Amino acid sequence: MSETLRAVDEKRDWLRRVLGIDPARGTTSEPPGLRGQLNELGLRLRELSATPGFTALAKRFAQGVAALKAGDWSTVAAALEEIEPQITGALSGARGDEAAEVVRAARAWRDACAQVADAIAAFKATLIATLRAEDEHEPEELDEVRDELDARLDPIVARLSTGLADQVDAAINAAGERRAKAMQQVLERIGQTEAALRGDETIAIVEDNGLQPIGIAAPALTALAELRTVLAARAARA
Repeated sequence: MSETLRAVDEKRDWLRRVLGIDPARGTTSEPPGLRGQLNELGLRLRELSATPGFTALAKRFAQGVAALKAGDWSTVAAALEEIEPQITGALSGARGDEAAEVVRAARAWRDACAQVADAIAAFKATLIATLRAEDEHEPEELDEVRDELDARLDPIVARLSTGLADQVDAAINAAGERRAKAMQQVLERIGQTEAALRGDETIAIVEDNGLQPIGIAAPALTALAELRTVLAARAARA
């Protein structure tokens, strides 16, 4: 058996034993996490409504929203890249440096979620492309493989919800005793998410697939650790 055929057989075997594949999200599909990042930025922008630079930031943000509606993903990404550091910097003055540090950690979590979603999409796309290149599978068979992989891998992406970052934002904006309670709830959710990532057998299998390197747990756990550290420090001083 040639090395090429052996490699193909290994992919087939791994797919049968584990799960494995999904077509690439087409270039016309909305990139994972983009809408959530824009929404989160809008929430933070509201806090700056009384500051001198608000009008310019709001105008650029509106351009990003319009681009999202039009499906112009590159313009949305450019708007996020441009105004996110400006908003973070402005919040340093409006909230204080400590709160801005929490905001940066929450953004890092959003970025990690998007990174994992992109990695899983690319992983599934590569496997599907390999099967399609064999020219031995009917379209219906590939559809079945996609469905199976979606069922196994999409819940991983869903678990890495950017809603955690929204919960962080709400916690740091809460007042008095409500803030302390909200902070504790966020810390508990971070712990639960960390435990779920470490104990997920599907993640372990996919990361150890032997066909294509992919990082899922590591970037997410790194971002969660940073978020937990800054939140715990803030809660201790509350």
